[in-house]
Amino acid sequence: MRRLLIVDHVMSAGGVERVLHGLIGALIELPEAREWDITLLLARHNSAGLRCEWPSALVAPNVHVEWLGERTRLGRTLNSLVTPRRSLAARLPFLALRRLGPRVWRARAGDPGPCIAEVCERFDVAYFTWPLGMAVPRVAIPVVTTPADFNFKHFLGKADPVRWVTERHMKAWLARADRLLLTSESVRDELRQYYPEHAGRTEVVRLGVDAVARPPSAEALDAVRRTRNLPDRFVLMAGWVAPHKNQLALIEAMSALRSHGTSVPVVFVGPNAEKLGSSVPASGWARPYVEQVRSTLGRLGFVHGRDYHALGFVSDDELECLYRLASAFVLPSLYEGFGLPGLEAMRAGCPTLLAAIPPLREQDHLLGGVARMFDPRDSAALARELESVLGDRPGALAQAALAADRVPRVFDWRKTARAYLRVFAEAMDRPRRAPRPASGVARSPRATAR
Repeated sequence: MRRLLIVDHVMSAGGVERVLHGLIGALIELPEAREWDITLLLARHNSAGLRCEWPSALVAPNVHVEWLGERTRLGRTLNSLVTPRRSLAARLPFLALRRLGPRVWRARAGDPGPCIAEVCERFDVAYFTWPLGMAVPRVAIPVVTTPADFNFKHFLGKADPVRWVTERHMKAWLARADRLLLTSESVRDELRQYYPEHAGRTEVVRLGVDAVARPPSAEALDAVRRTRNLPDRFVLMAGWVAPHKNQLALIEAMSALRSHGTSVPVVFVGPNAEKLGSSVPASGWARPYVEQVRSTLGRLGFVHGRDYHALGFVSDDELECLYRLASAFVLPSLYEGFGLPGLEAMRAGCPTLLAAIPPLREQDHLLGGVARMFDPRDSAALARELESVLGDRPGALAQAALAADRVPRVFDWRKTARAYLRVFAEAMDRPRRAPRPASGVARSPRATAR
């Protein structure tokens, strides 16, 4: 039996975490996956600071879960002191403590790099879902990874220390990886542009969309509407509040609709979206943009609880309900590596508007041109599309039904899982690349979200 280790030391909330959930769920269903012994080595808390519990529901005889830094009492204690919900200033002393001393101590203290290196000794191949925020661990087995995007090259200045650290990590991971799994042709095009020497080890395998075996009941939908105090009509957006997600375009479009007599509130969900409804000063790497969005909401006269709702991070079940309750879903991103929320909304039958950027145009092409698209730098264009969707409900629902039928057939997690297993096997069977030396974990003070 082949031994596969899947590592996620970040558990990016709402992004890579959802991808991992879908991938493992599909692997459990595949008969050919039973020839593999699969272990998940995961961060105990996701990037929103929430404890990860869902992996325990995905276990199968050949699927196991281990938690980074949880093998010792010291590691568990330090894990509780470095969760993302604590401020960076509060976490720094304990992060430093983990990185001091010899490798054996660092592994006991839960430093991800040494922990991962120790665990890798038991496996034949390792897959890293998020190759940033950490130097390449010293492992002798084949490594496969997914550089999901190159966002840092577009939204961080060349003098930004985070960009410098991210660039250093990216170069090291690309050089070490035996195979590179990419989620779209647009990401492969960027890799060819920025790192052409590594293009020969890439393969595009598009992600899947979670199938809903049983749609939420009318009672569940009503409970979400009542609990969240949502109106009959609203526009939904999901994702981090961050510059590349482009919440400002949606807010400006909704303001234009209000001036034309159409007043529909916006619901924001995402790991830090609750900050838009709070008066507490924002913190973290996205603080300047969060403050800019808050300022714009105030300047345009948007009132929290009336004109917009900032729900923050929501569960998968609640997000599914929101997709089905929303009058429209908007993904106005200036940049994405793939763009999963738009496909999820379409699969749920929600009228969906997508930014006309390369990976989303790629999705629409594969779906046969069923998406409504707009220029994300033109809020007036988005306002016109929203006015059409909100004003012609039967037409919008008919187009949404067509998309809902096509998405699960084109973006199927089982297809993704089969392709991943094939690439893992190829990485094992080919001559191994010599592992490059890497120092311990080097973390950036903040990281770009996906």
